[in-house]
Amino acid sequence: MKKNNMKKRNSKNKKKRKISKITVILISIIWLILMIFVIILVGNSIKNSNKLKEIKSNIKIPDGFYYVGGDINTGVIISDNKKDQFKGESFNVIGKLKGNQFVWIPVEKAIVESYDEAETLVNEGKNPIAIKDGENYKSIYYVFDDSTYSFSLLDNTTNYDIYEPYILPNNIYGDSEKYIEGSTGDLYQKSFNNMVESVEKNKGFYISRYEIGNLNNAITKNEKVVSKANEENITCEAWRFLYKALNNMYDRNDITTEMIWGCQWDAVLVWIANNSDLSNYVYNSLNVGNYYNKLEKTGSSSNYCLNNIYDLAGNASEWTQRGSSLRWKNCCWRFIYK
Repeated sequence: MKKNNMKKRNSKNKKKRKISKITVILISIIWLILMIFVIILVGNSIKNSNKLKEIKSNIKIPDGFYYVGGDINTGVIISDNKKDQFKGESFNVIGKLKGNQFVWIPVEKAIVESYDEAETLVNEGKNPIAIKDGENYKSIYYVFDDSTYSFSLLDNTTNYDIYEPYILPNNIYGDSEKYIEGSTGDLYQKSFNNMVESVEKNKGFYISRYEIGNLNNAITKNEKVVSKANEENITCEAWRFLYKALNNMYDRNDITTEMIWGCQWDAVLVWIANNSDLSNYVYNSLNVGNYYNKLEKTGSSSNYCLNNIYDLAGNASEWTQRGSSLRWKNCCWRFIYK
């Protein structure tokens, strides 16, 4: 009887030892998985930290804005929502981003002293935006030729009935309207000067990543405009109302938002045209824009993205601040600068 009991006890001990080994193996596997996960997290954290340092060494990111993705050549994206930080530039991500997004446009030298200097810089692959004009500045105007797939400068010394800044006569809106910097020449010229000097100082500017959304509510209900994917309230508003709404996006003294100037719009196109992989799209944008006579939401297709900016071509008619006595030129983007 005693021998049989011993055998039973030995059998139970073996089972316990067997269970213990399985448990140890499972725990070891779990710990291994956790360690791999931690290593990946730490690795990504270091990678993101190094990337952010690299970006900040070349680009100024305003306080309260966060790096999302991209680089200096493909378009650095920032957002005003911290939850978007390091989410990347993938098309699969844009609908999940929470904040307003902007893309950095590099401008190595914004101001030139003469038309000849501007031509020299353009031949070197640069995109200057303004010529010194006494105490003020005047816009550089680029011409894009879709027959030769090339661009050149329009000589500002010749009057082509194109102006920037274009000073509206007081009898159009009147000083009381306060739409166009009070509709006075000095103030509007000063606004242009401030933009040019900011671009020169910061070596670039930010452009909205998308066509501007929430326009009607911004105009009629005093809400804020947005730069986000999947917006459809992006058109059918008068220039002067857009101008006012875009100026009021952020209630901060260190950031300026406004309708993009024509010379900045050109600088964006030159920057893209200088990229050999994208250059052709500046002259023939049929494959990178919505031309189907139907308005689409912002960021509706990955094909409509150039250097992380969506819908530069097609979709909605837009405005710039460049003008002439004949008409205003279309395009409605705005940017932020410090």
